[in-house]
Amino acid sequence: MLLNTHDPSHRRVPPQSDIAQWPYAKLEGARILVVEDEAMLVLEIESALEDAGAEVVGPCMNLRQALQEVQDREIDAAILDVNLHGEDVFPVAERLFTRGIPFLFHTAHGERMELRARFENAPVCRKPILVEDLLTELAGIVP
Repeated sequence: MLLNTHDPSHRRVPPQSDIAQWPYAKLEGARILVVEDEAMLVLEIESALEDAGAEVVGPCMNLRQALQEVQDREIDAAILDVNLHGEDVFPVAERLFTRGIPFLFHTAHGERMELRARFENAPVCRKPILVEDLLTELAGIVP
């Protein structure tokens, strides 16, 4: 579950004069692929990204959809739920990695999750997570 602390700092883009100091400035206009199989989380993530000025790609709730989006769309970064209805998201991560597109993993699996060595440097956000933390991690990887 994603937690919204009702902090208005992530809810809207600040005036143009303040944009450089805004912690999510890099998300403005970024195309972010969202791969998540829990509908309520999808809505929360979508809302937070849109409020930060990002364009949501997807969202994808299964592996097939996510692989199609990676193939067909221009993407700046991605949020990947590790387990999609029992399927590992690693094939999507592999395609993103090959294309040089940064991503972060979003998971409820805690310490039991083992990342493939190839992805060990990708940020991992544990569920539940605050919206601000997710946006901060994402802003840190967007080129």
